Amino acid sequence: MLISLVLIGVEYRSYQLESAMNRAVLDSSGFDAALVDKSAFAQSLVAWKAYHDGDFDTAEKYYNTVLTFDDKSLVQNARFNLAEIYLRKAVALEESARSDARIPYIELAKENYRMILRADNSHWPSRYNLARVLQVLPDAEFREAQEDDIMPERSPSAPVETTAYERLP
Repeated sequence: MLISLVLIGVEYRSYQLESAMNRAVLDSSGFDAALVDKSAFAQSLVAWKAYHDGDFDTAEKYYNTVLTFDDKSLVQNARFNLAEIYLRKAVALEESARSDARIPYIELAKENYRMILRADNSHWPSRYNLARVLQVLPDAEFREAQEDDIMPERSPSAPVETTAYERLP
């Protein structure tokens, strides 16, 4: 009997959270913030709606909140969507006059893709997107290695001293 009451209570609480999430998706201004704050899924839904409404700052805020929860699949999803938000912000800055300000956003996107791949190296969307981002902005170590290949004598790792020649007899 006691177990039945506990299960009914859990179901009712689940119903309350689901109702709050549905309201959040339908009308982001009229949801019960206290219920949404306790649920990673509700946070994800609010972030998803903000993302699709073009409000990337709000979506970023909610996805960052999802990262604090223990649900691994939602955290992975939030990381992927955060990387997408960072790339969209980088593209928006590239189209404006401040194209150098896009680099931090690209680096954040790469970091999120790598964190996803550390947890699940078979996450192909992250693998593909990371490869594409690395084509646009390779890592600093890779750029230095490419410069070393092009002009090895100017490389910081090139030997400084010159070869001494012996006199012929």
